[in-house]
Amino acid sequence: MTIDSEILSARILIVDDQKVNALLLEEIFRKAGYKNITCVHDSRDAQAAYAALKPHAVILDINMPYMDGFQIIQQLKEIEGAEHLPILMLTQLGDNDLRFLALESGARDYLNKPYDAIEVLLRVRNMIEVRLSHDRLREENKKLKEEIRQLQEKYKPS
Repeated sequence: MTIDSEILSARILIVDDQKVNALLLEEIFRKAGYKNITCVHDSRDAQAAYAALKPHAVILDINMPYMDGFQIIQQLKEIEGAEHLPILMLTQLGDNDLRFLALESGARDYLNKPYDAIEVLLRVRNMIEVRLSHDRLREENKKLKEEIRQLQEKYKPS
């Protein structure tokens, strides 16, 4: 699989209570060739969707009923622990303090609405590339640990 096809096959989760906003993002990604896009409109469903999909990128609105984007990030941290959370936060607000809070809370990137479609595509592509590299590194580490364990067993003093 080539890198481009791997990126276009990446799983993207969009969490936005405004269906029109989510559908617009979905259309932007589909036109760019992305195949695996899931939209969640109820913030209470975000954690379950993340756990089921294991997305390579999450586009997360900050202001939603029931739970805001910051509460969702805390839930996702419960799933991933200290692992890399591939989150791009979007909001109507242009407050720098909110931007800093989003990045401090665990988002990898942040954009204000209205956003430029090309910028969203590029930022998400970068996020997916990092997530894919992170996943590959994690798998290689697992293999190495298993090889070390097997070698230790093999050469274990009797």
